This record gives sequence, structure tokens and C-alpha cells, in this order.
Amino acid sequence: MLDDLSRQRDTDLRAQAQRLADDIRAGANFGNVARQFSRGPSAFDAGDIGWIMEDQVAPELGNVLKTMTVGTVSNPISAGGGY
Repeated sequence: MLDDLSRQRDTDLRAQAQRLADDIRAGANFGNVARQFSRGPSAFDAGDIGWIMEDQVAPELGNVLKTMTVGTVSNPISAGGGY
């Protein structure tokens, strides 16, 4: 039962993260979205985590970041217990 609840919670979180990514791609302000929906410590700074080195992020994030260009938005990435 707990596994089913955990899977459903993960499915719901991923769907919400995908909606937010789609909203940002459509023009929503990233900082405003981060302030409203993020549970991370950077939420208060509009999602700005500052400059970081590649080895400071989870490998799941680093692998995707290597393929991105400035100004693009990835699909949700599961890492560190969240998206």
C-alpha cells in the first residue's frame, strides 16, 4: 500500500513539475514560479542558486545540464528526492 501511495505521490509531483516547466516555456517568470512552488532553499531568491561547479549537482542534473543551452528549460529531472 505504501509503495502505491509513494508511486502516486511521485506521479503527481512529476506532473506538477511538467506543468510548471511548460508554463515557463510559455513565458511564465521562472523566479515567480520558483518563489511560489519550490520547497528548496533557493525559493526565496527566485530559484537563483548562484554559480556552481558541475560536481556540486546530482549526476542526474549534470548529465542534462551538459546538453542544454542558456535560456532553455528541461523536462523535470528526478534527483535528491524531488524534481
